[in-house]
Amino acid sequence: MESNGILSYLRPDRTGAKFYKLISDVLYSIAHNKKLYIDRKPKIEIPLLQPLFNRAEMFTGQNVSMELPGIIASSYRLVQDIKLDLVTYSKQNLNLNVKEPSQIDFETGQIVIHVRNGDVVNEPMHDGFKCHEYCKQIVEDGLVWRRQHMIKTCGPDVQCPTSEPALDRVLSKICSKYPEKEVHLVSQDKDISLERYVNITKKYNIKFFSSSFDIDFYHLVTADVLIGSRSTYCIMALYHFTGKEFFYPYWSMYTCLGLGTIYDQTNYQPFKNI
Repeated sequence: MESNGILSYLRPDRTGAKFYKLISDVLYSIAHNKKLYIDRKPKIEIPLLQPLFNRAEMFTGQNVSMELPGIIASSYRLVQDIKLDLVTYSKQNLNLNVKEPSQIDFETGQIVIHVRNGDVVNEPMHDGFKCHEYCKQIVEDGLVWRRQHMIKTCGPDVQCPTSEPALDRVLSKICSKYPEKEVHLVSQDKDISLERYVNITKKYNIKFFSSSFDIDFYHLVTADVLIGSRSTYCIMALYHFTGKEFFYPYWSMYTCLGLGTIYDQTNYQPFKNI
């Protein structure tokens, strides 16, 4: 292993969290012209991770001069270094794309909402603005992020679903701008979403979709307008996004990519989650 190499440890989480950490480490290696090593190569079941693995070598046990930090720190520290949001920097340096699945049951180029349900479906909803402001200051002032201090100071920051009023506010603007487009909602636990969003379903004639990992991902990536969620799966889609506009709830995971900071060169728009 090169003496100036850097080491990335893969997270044991689901694919979205693995991607969030891994792409930050890949971009770090590009920005600092260093060789990236990964501690181990698990079975890669999701082809979307393969291009990132191709940018690294597998760790073989030798000493390494630098170990990259955890999932949040690896992102915001890089933003502080390059003074640019990581989504823009990725588009400048990586060629991430998604192949069309063999069978899709929707027309691409619509307004697509992603909602984080699953294991956080019953989490209390919170707007996330104070945590965003905390992380924004950390990023812009070159400070060190401390999760427990942020939570104590600003309140909860965990993943949770998006409230119906929050989606209504965003959709009212988008649907006025794009009246010809359909509104699609993609999420786990479709029945829960149907119940939770009953009012806006009628108001905007929302169509609900949920299929396989690959098909849902392609749905998000090929939207003309994507309304994101507190989900690293959605953030993974953002890096591959080909559409016009992206709206996202305030959440530390977005802020630490540089979104909503002075280094943000996207035109993406944040919103309060409740």
